[in-house]
Amino acid sequence: MFSGNITYKDNLDLKFQLGHLIINVLYITYQPPEPTWRVKNHTHSSHEFHFIPAGRGTLHVGHKTYDITPGCFYLTGPDVFHQQETNPAEPMSEYCINLELKQLKPKSRKSAYFIQSEVDQLIHIFTCRPFWFGDDAYHIADLCKQILLELEHPRLGCYTVVQNLISQMLVKAARCITGDTDPDYALPGKIVNDRRRDIVDDFFRLELAAPKSPVQLAARIGVSVRQLNRILMQYYSMTFTEKLRYHRVENAKMLLKSKPWTVKKIAEEVGYADAGYFHESFREVVGRTPNEYRRSTEH
Repeated sequence: MFSGNITYKDNLDLKFQLGHLIINVLYITYQPPEPTWRVKNHTHSSHEFHFIPAGRGTLHVGHKTYDITPGCFYLTGPDVFHQQETNPAEPMSEYCINLELKQLKPKSRKSAYFIQSEVDQLIHIFTCRPFWFGDDAYHIADLCKQILLELEHPRLGCYTVVQNLISQMLVKAARCITGDTDPDYALPGKIVNDRRRDIVDDFFRLELAAPKSPVQLAARIGVSVRQLNRILMQYYSMTFTEKLRYHRVENAKMLLKSKPWTVKKIAEEVGYADAGYFHESFREVVGRTPNEYRRSTEH
């Protein structure tokens, strides 16, 4: 499956931010099934997530004993002493991810693109339950396997992929622990300017042959023409006239390459009633006439 008997990834600085939560990956291991495998009583200052894809064993936490079976998951948080041993007749395998979870101080929190309440709930779940034992209801062991495969043979985007997989692991572990309860927060609605941009994009993308004016668009998104101009410059760095011409010329380029239509018909199709004005606008943007552009794209 992986190189060596035990995969141990502690040489990679894998640290990332989820909202105002800093996740520091201390190590990731895979223990193959071995009849003599045993881990003595120990503890950590971090959170250790254990996933058992196959085999059986025994877990001791304090004075309690738990039967480890295929598909179980257990969490041992800071200062939770635990030891485990495999069943020699049916050796267990284990994925283990050790994470340090730290909250940013309020003054350092710069995570406007995250739902703070969601991160708060995740932190609460793990800090209020230093130990948990149950089923891996979301097949998190498969995520662990993907993480190790990514790290074993790094490719483009490996670091980002591993971050995303570990984020999924945390969320799914929290769902295992809470029984997949509903969140205690509401998902954020789209901000006003993002809704407006959808309308703006459609206005310039659809029905280019129809007459279009800044007054029409301003009315659609519920702002003044002056506000509209500010929005267009903020998000597109173009005025209304420049953006309209851009879309019309881009569509004309596509039609010149794909349709045997006359230049006059294409001009009308993209919203130019005057073929001469279309010719002038096209050459100003593209640097050649419509016919020159068409010839340059012919094979």
